[in-house]
Amino acid sequence: MAGAPGFGLSLKWAFGFNSASPGGVVNLSTKDSSAIFYASAHTGIIHDLDSGTQRVLQGHANAISAVAASRDRKWIATADAGDDDSLLVVWSVASGTPVKTIVNPHAGGVAAMDISPDSKFLATVRRLSCCCCRLPSWAAAAAGQAAAAAAAAAAASAGAAAAPPLRPPLLFRALLLATSCLRC
Repeated sequence: MAGAPGFGLSLKWAFGFNSASPGGVVNLSTKDSSAIFYASAHTGIIHDLDSGTQRVLQGHANAISAVAASRDRKWIATADAGDDDSLLVVWSVASGTPVKTIVNPHAGGVAAMDISPDSKFLATVRRLSCCCCRLPSWAAAAAGQAAAAAAAAAAASAGAAAAPPLRPPLLFRALLLATSCLRC
């Protein structure tokens, strides 16, 4: 590891993963590539199995406590369990860059999370004793933003009423029921 001037160390390779993190090792393989994601302390790793290379996803101040991947393998979400400095980050798998960052998603951080099958919602469960869920829609930062804006503009210009916001599919909503978070 070589240090970048003024920025401390720059991680080039990680060996080992956090087995206690819900989501653990995630298969990101598609018909065109073979890759896995895993959390290694404060860092997320996308390991390309074809080339043997790693992309290091850094930004968390605390150890990653939860991981979720979209069904289409385009997005990976990581969250940590800091008491007053936790982060939730949605990353583009293709570029390894963050597309959405939520500071302090819950007091005490995130214990578990999942991405809806349509990749439009992210459910999170609070780490501390009181269970609480959030459903932030990060789709605006995702690739579908331009298409949604164009469709809304076309509907508005045609005088049509705006479509209601999308609701999570029923199977995804079952996660909320299973975690008894309806009161939050």
